Amino acid sequence: MPSTVIAGSGTTTRSGVGTTTLGQRPWLLFFGDSKTAGKLWPDRLRESVTPRPWTLLNQAVGGTNVLSVTSIIATMLLAVPAIAETPTILLNWGVNDMGNYSTNGYGAATWIPAYLVILDAIRARWATAPIYVTKPWMRTMNVNADFMAGWVDTLVASRANVFVGTDERIYYKGSDDGATNTLEGVHPSPAGEIAIAAAWKVVLGW
Repeated sequence: MPSTVIAGSGTTTRSGVGTTTLGQRPWLLFFGDSKTAGKLWPDRLRESVTPRPWTLLNQAVGGTNVLSVTSIIATMLLAVPAIAETPTILLNWGVNDMGNYSTNGYGAATWIPAYLVILDAIRARWATAPIYVTKPWMRTMNVNADFMAGWVDTLVASRANVFVGTDERIYYKGSDDGATNTLEGVHPSPAGEIAIAAAWKVVLGW
């Protein structure tokens, strides 16, 4: 699995819902699809903190959806190096699922259990890590994004130390249907990279 590691230095203390006090060079782990894979917004998030102590590991894989990840999550986790500290984990899957559950009977009864498999696999690796789940959005899928946001709420209610992450229906869609923050209604524009980082900074209580 492709990964990108960016090391920081120094120490930091964070506080807020779902966060813990971390020591030197704490880790931020990113998992998701092409909205995260190879993107700059994780770097922008790190750059928003001074000093910049975070070590980033981006394990996102383009083209993945929740169902496909259930079969590769073990491999994805094996690719993560041993981490002495408890990482903070940010997840963003869903846009590649949105077009599916309007046909072929694919819906909450399939998506929620599949996502729980992913969460449980991550939890088995890091017992106390705070995990944040994005509420995704893409253009033309507003109704489906609303359904999926409710499913994320169900996930969060089903597992301890799992929290709602950013809500793309609000900041990413914006008032112009994603014209500013996306390239084509899905992937982030340069402005969108900054907007994603800023939204995560608020969620993480920085």
